[in-house]
Amino acid sequence: MAKLRDLPLTDLYIGSDHIEYRDKPGAHAPRLVVPEEYRADIEAVRAKCNELFRDHRRYEFALPYDGVLYRVGVMDDVTFEPIFVLNRTPDELPPFDALGLPQYIERLLADPSARGLVVFAGDQRQGKTTSATVSLVYRMVEVGTDALALQDPIECNIGGMHGNYRLYLQPVDGVTGYAKASQRAMRFGMTTILYGEIRRGDHGGRSNAAPALDLAEAGCFILATTHGSTIVDTLTRLVEMTSESMTDANAARAALSKALAAVVWQELERFSRPDGSQGIRVHTQVLDVTDPQDADAIRATIKSGNFSQLPTLIQSQANRKLWSSNVL
Repeated sequence: MAKLRDLPLTDLYIGSDHIEYRDKPGAHAPRLVVPEEYRADIEAVRAKCNELFRDHRRYEFALPYDGVLYRVGVMDDVTFEPIFVLNRTPDELPPFDALGLPQYIERLLADPSARGLVVFAGDQRQGKTTSATVSLVYRMVEVGTDALALQDPIECNIGGMHGNYRLYLQPVDGVTGYAKASQRAMRFGMTTILYGEIRRGDHGGRSNAAPALDLAEAGCFILATTHGSTIVDTLTRLVEMTSESMTDANAARAALSKALAAVVWQELERFSRPDGSQGIRVHTQVLDVTDPQDADAIRATIKSGNFSQLPTLIQSQANRKLWSSNVL
């Protein structure tokens, strides 16, 4: 019997009438039929997923199986049979240099005095979680600090020692569980935190955006991910989600303007090399809210809600930083 761990996949789909997988990331990657020799092991995975779903009724959970960690999402088909969508977490993280982040973000991550919220944004399947996780480990080693990762569910099996410092993994019970988890993080004395995904609440509950801003305003360095088609769209969504826990959008914009340190919007471009192998380029656009030259203007713009001015500020900052980075 062939082992699932040996099948090169990024996603696995287990339905009542199909078992398919993708061997490349991205929604446009073709689905492939699983070879017959893997079916027995996949049926064991199906049984484990059914057991966890039946016992806990959670539509997202982490599944460690045969030395590999999978993030599992559950859909109900028209016959009310569960369809399990498994995303395989990478066996190892890429090096920090592979992220393609600009030097000023690298300096921010390595600054022991830095505080605030750094958001990695983009569309689905654009490497946001990988970038945030690698950046967390980079900060741990460069600054010299323990760290805490809050995730629902756990997406990367990265707990343990990194250099001389330890990363603690803390599973969170749904989106609404982030508020309590954030309070515990403060009691633990953790100031470098991977917050997971900032998203809307479950089943009519509140978003987890406000607790992330609270941690950042309290002096913590927070790394998080969220969806957004542009930097401006990301900020708009963050205001909307934060508003769920505040009196109005004005209060949400004020909180975001104080807590935000940077937004790193990224997109992956897949290409073919001359030898036929596949490669990935990371394209980033950054809003740095810690740069003293324009931080006040950016924060004032966010607070006022005049987001139509942000593209000009973003481009102006990008042009200035590109010029300064090329000065010899």
